[in-house]
Amino acid sequence: MALCKTIDIGKVFMQNNVQNLLRDISRFKPERVFRRRQVRRLKTPKIMLMSNEQLARAKEEAYLHAKARIQMPPVMSEATAEPALLALDEDIVGYTNFRVMFIDISVGSSDRDRLMSVREKDGRLREPTHEERSRLNHIFYPGEGRSIDTPKMFEEKRLMDLLRRKEYEFVLNRACIQFEPDDPRYVAITSKVYDYIDRVGDYDMLRSTRHFGPMSLYLARNKKTNGLINDMITRNLVDDAVKLVRVGYECLRIG
Repeated sequence: MALCKTIDIGKVFMQNNVQNLLRDISRFKPERVFRRRQVRRLKTPKIMLMSNEQLARAKEEAYLHAKARIQMPPVMSEATAEPALLALDEDIVGYTNFRVMFIDISVGSSDRDRLMSVREKDGRLREPTHEERSRLNHIFYPGEGRSIDTPKMFEEKRLMDLLRRKEYEFVLNRACIQFEPDDPRYVAITSKVYDYIDRVGDYDMLRSTRHFGPMSLYLARNKKTNGLINDMITRNLVDDAVKLVRVGYECLRIG
């Protein structure tokens, strides 16, 4: 389903009341945050003798760590602007048979704000596309866990196989690492995951994760909350259903 173009989902997401509603319906449960996961190597557990005061402090630290792990990833509208034309120099048309890309690697610039430009074969000097910016940033400032090419797992066939295996959180976590939140590829992938979950009713598999809030906002924005509301009522989470309706109202009011 295409996103509703009339609502700026990023503007809605940044509202404090919307973030509070999304956090509430995510249902923070430490035991679920720290549940057993499939990893390559398990860390050796540490056994310590603690006083009551030390135990209370350790529990507080674990609680804060759990809260940090379910902090929602940013939600933004898809970047759709066409790269702006900076200059046209007809004297160099045909000088080269490939594009030349320029990047300012000065310290202190963010990946989003770093100056970049692309010289086309026809003499045009323009801003980079979103994908070109991503690749240039990765070449000079590679992000941890991020690959220069889009991972094969996001190809349609492999993505659908992962969804059928209910690997929703794995896919969403990997998308957060690989893409910026306004990258068209990120928006497309997360939308597919949310739509699939909505179709099969697997909402609870994202509950108490960092992705439940963004999924709820996506469904509210696109007026597809019937299934999630029914799921909440069935689980006796009526207050959550009311808050989800309020999120939908905020989408219409703010967007």
